[in-house]
Amino acid sequence: MRLCCLGVAVATLGLSATATEIRVSSLGWDADDSTEFLQKALDSGAETVVVDKAKGPWVTRPLFARSNNQTIVFEKGVELVAKRGEFRGPNDCLFSCRNVTNVTIRGYGAIWRMHRADYDAAPYQKAEWRHSLAICGCDHVTVEGLTLLESGGDGVYVSSSGHRCYGPPSTGIVLRALVCDRHYRQGMSIISARRLLIERCIMKNTCGTPPAAGIDFEPHAAGEELVDCTMRDCTLINNQGNGIEL
Repeated sequence: MRLCCLGVAVATLGLSATATEIRVSSLGWDADDSTEFLQKALDSGAETVVVDKAKGPWVTRPLFARSNNQTIVFEKGVELVAKRGEFRGPNDCLFSCRNVTNVTIRGYGAIWRMHRADYDAAPYQKAEWRHSLAICGCDHVTVEGLTLLESGGDGVYVSSSGHRCYGPPSTGIVLRALVCDRHYRQGMSIISARRLLIERCIMKNTCGTPPAAGIDFEPHAAGEELVDCTMRDCTLINNQGNGIEL
C-alpha cells in the first residue's frame, strides 16, 4: 500500500508525522469531548496544528503541548471549552506548555473558556491553580491573539518547570494581544521568567481569591527570578486587587 504524502493521512494512521500541517477536524470532532482528537494532533509532530471551526465548540479535558518547533493556530471564531465536571485536580489547566521549545500559539478571534464558578463549589477542592494557560520551564514560546475567560486560577501562568519547582525559569516568552477576563486569581501570574515581553494585553475583572490582581510578578521560592521583563501598552481595569502587583 502506498501512503499519501499528506501529514493528515500519516497522523491519522498513528505514524510519525512528516507533513507541515494537520487540521484537527481531519481526526474527528465530538460535541461532548474532543480531547482525543486535539491531543493526537498536538502529539503528531506536525509543524503546524490548526484547530479549525467545527460544528460547535471544542470541548476538552486538560491539553498539553509536547512537541518542539510547533505552531498551534486557533482559527477565528473557534472556542476551546473546558469540559464540565472535569478539572478535578487542583492543578488541572486547560492548556499546559511544559519544557517545550520554539512553540507559537496563535488565536486572533478565538476564545478559550473555563467555568470559574464551578470550581469554587463542591465537589471541587478549593484551589487557585486551574489556569487557562500554564507555561512552565519553556524556551521561546509566543502566545498571541487569544481571549482567555473564567479560569479557576490565572489566565496565563509563567514559571519554572512546575508548581513550586526549582528548575530554570521560562525564557524568551512573548504574550501579545491577549484578553484575560474574569479569572479567579490573576489575569496573569509571572513567577519565574527571563526575557519576557507582554504587550497590548488586557487584564480585567479578576475576582475570587487574593491577590486578585490584573498581573502579579511573584517569584516565591529559592531560585526563581525575574530578569528583563517588559510590559508595553497593556490595559488593566476593574480588577478586585491591584492592577499590577509586585
